[in-house]
Amino acid sequence: MIAYTIADASGAPVAVHRRIEGDDGKRFTWELPDGTTGLGGFPVADLPLFGVHRAERRSVIVCEGEKAAQALMDAGMTAVGTVTGAASAPSPKALSDLAGKVAYLWPDADDPGRSHMAKVAAHLAPIAASVQWIEPPVGSPKGWDAADAMAEGGRELVEELVRGAHPWADKHSSGPDVPSERKELRCVTARQLAAESPEDVAWIAPPWIASGAITELDGRPKAAGKTTFLLHLVRAVLDGGQFLGQRTMRTPVVLLSEQGPMSLRATLERAALLERDDLYIVLWRDVRGTSWPSVVDGAVALCAKVGASLLIVDTLPQFAGMGGDSENDAGAALEAMEPLQAAAADGLGIVVSRHDRKGGGDVGESGRGSSAFAGAVDIVLALRRGDGESRATIRHLHALSRFEETPDELVIELTDAGYTALGSAVNFAVEEAKRAVLAALAGEPLTTAQLVEATTLKRTTVYAAVAELVEAGKVGREGKGSKGDPYRHFTVASVSPDPIPSGIGPDERMEANGGASSEERLDLVADALRVFGDDLLPESQAVS
Repeated sequence: MIAYTIADASGAPVAVHRRIEGDDGKRFTWELPDGTTGLGGFPVADLPLFGVHRAERRSVIVCEGEKAAQALMDAGMTAVGTVTGAASAPSPKALSDLAGKVAYLWPDADDPGRSHMAKVAAHLAPIAASVQWIEPPVGSPKGWDAADAMAEGGRELVEELVRGAHPWADKHSSGPDVPSERKELRCVTARQLAAESPEDVAWIAPPWIASGAITELDGRPKAAGKTTFLLHLVRAVLDGGQFLGQRTMRTPVVLLSEQGPMSLRATLERAALLERDDLYIVLWRDVRGTSWPSVVDGAVALCAKVGASLLIVDTLPQFAGMGGDSENDAGAALEAMEPLQAAAADGLGIVVSRHDRKGGGDVGESGRGSSAFAGAVDIVLALRRGDGESRATIRHLHALSRFEETPDELVIELTDAGYTALGSAVNFAVEEAKRAVLAALAGEPLTTAQLVEATTLKRTTVYAAVAELVEAGKVGREGKGSKGDPYRHFTVASVSPDPIPSGIGPDERMEANGGASSEERLDLVADALRVFGDDLLPESQAVS
């Protein structure tokens, strides 16, 4: 293990970056100077460049990473190293220490290295005296850097490459993302794309999660029940069982969890997952300090190793290291989504969770931070408690989706058997009203107005419920429907409120009872006006 102290331009320590190399590759961890693990929310991009406090000369070599920069420093050369990893880049604030200097940029010999240093060049161009680009020798191995140059040819080779550097503007006049050699873009015709792509969506948990797609789940922290929802989904997928009334694809699952072991164990126990050997969990505590692209690469490799088709990240900002205001930065949001999009493009199904902002909002806009997150995914789900719901186990699942199979809204309930679909908001409201009406009619017969008062439900909902109950033969009525003799409703003998069977939707229950489907429910209110006549009006407005 090697520890690199990151100091600001005055030499004051800011952080410690530890590089740990093992048989399974390298990983990095961060600490504060006092030994506290992590950076305490300080953005990595704003950290000073490694060695910047010793860069007193006007010319400085900028390397990717501390190891390469240290190799040059050990040879008596002026060098600094970026500390963000190739997938990101130092912020303009971090690079401002190089203002007025001649910066020689040394990219690692691979596409991520060139892209990384191109971002550095774009930030330095307006403030540096000159930005020079060092090209690794032709045929250099992938990832070849300044440390490799020192090992192979010493200072002589390094100085030769520095002398051969060319101005950044000469080679990259069209922008920082243009490669040194133009490549012809791969393209396909629409017909070829159709032939390459499956006609049907490969659903993992229809119609919410699909192979090759990213689903985002938003909800209020510690209130909506996002993790509980996800773990019940996981249980269904591990068994290939039903989730919200639909059969799932059977597959192992890789879960990246921000929770600590103790709280996660309790959540897993509630979801009956403690004995599973096909659920692979990566805890945030074990990867903190590791760059987000490296975490995704490792997670994708783990999925391939265990045969998992589903990767869950709970929560995305925590694992992507998005502290401070970085969640609100559209560029940072897209950067966090980029490695996940690449993984989804290879066929992996991915679910990410995010917390809702305090003010909430419509689905797709309620997630905390930039809306760029929602724009980069295929399905956005918002899990919320209903207003004035009679049972604490009820949730409303709202959706925006690129797939027409995904409904806009579904009412669900957490039962001992898992989550059960209760139908659309209209269906659910009418079903609940029917139960309430039957309960209210357990005593003496009541008029419709009295039923509205007894159930405290919306008048139109009670009307629809009563109409369905009458049509199903569960409720009868007496009276003439006149001002002095309004209709009074009563339960038909042996009728009691129906339990809600697990896995059976309201439409199916309605059809079994000979009632109306969800498409007809709104028409029932109009029908009820004709059926019940004046009884639907306040008695003061009834006509004889």
